[in-house]
Amino acid sequence: MRTGRIVVAFILALVLATPSLVCAKGGKGGGKGGHKAKAANRELDRAFAQLDGIKLTADQQTKVDTLKTEYTTKVADIQSKSDAVITADQKRAAKDAKKTAKSAGKRGKEAKADVDAAMKLTDQQKSQISDLARQKKDTLKELHQKIRSILTPEQLA
Repeated sequence: MRTGRIVVAFILALVLATPSLVCAKGGKGGGKGGHKAKAANRELDRAFAQLDGIKLTADQQTKVDTLKTEYTTKVADIQSKSDAVITADQKRAAKDAKKTAKSAGKRGKEAKADVDAAMKLTDQQKSQISDLARQKKDTLKELHQKIRSILTPEQLA
């Protein structure tokens, strides 16, 4: 049950971050979309952060750049599938519930419970969200492994 709630919260965060991804890709919005899009892809940022401070060869850098392109696309595909699971009304309800909970001083589990209740996800939606979250987790794990495989033992130390 707890895992299901964590998965729902994870997907909800992804869904609420989607408008910022659209802004970052040239959609409607002010100039701030890039910053929000970066926050929405924290998992990708963390995966590539393990390379901070490591001097890469030209060949390694090319491989890393290829991985960035490939996995940014994969994560975006998973995100778009997640977006399709939750209706516009549910997204609006979640946003409103989040705002209400925040103004009421609620945080953490208490706020999340309000958001979950407001969304009224069906069992099918919960299952789809869970599957997509698992898929994203597996994709990111695969990325971490590929990044590590590019590095030499000295760079890993």
